[in-house]
Amino acid sequence: MQFNEPERPAFGETILPMINVVFLLLIFLMLMGHISQRPALDIDPAESALSEEKGASLMLFVDAQGAVQFQSHMQRDEAFAALKAALQEDTEARDLVIRADAGADFAKVLELAQMFQPYSKGEVKLEVRQR
Repeated sequence: MQFNEPERPAFGETILPMINVVFLLLIFLMLMGHISQRPALDIDPAESALSEEKGASLMLFVDAQGAVQFQSHMQRDEAFAALKAALQEDTEARDLVIRADAGADFAKVLELAQMFQPYSKGEVKLEVRQR
């Protein structure tokens, strides 16, 4: 007497729903995740005992040597021109946040804040890290 071998379940069919779930989770996380702007400059902000909630704002980065970065603009004149244009086009009155290294010359950082204050519809703030 001859018996037929039982059919084996296909492995591809049982793993397909799990792959679909993983891709749906990946898409969900990509849509819901928030990617913050990371500066290309190496910055170690000064410390403060007080902290504020951060909202949507324009960020200007200043390193210890005085180099500046705004968005992807690394050249000083290019960064300043892009920042002035962004401040003038800003309809939401966002704040300008200057994130300066603790080793940066404070007089130069203050000069930057005063330079961009007339263009800003919001406040010009210096960001420090909490102790």
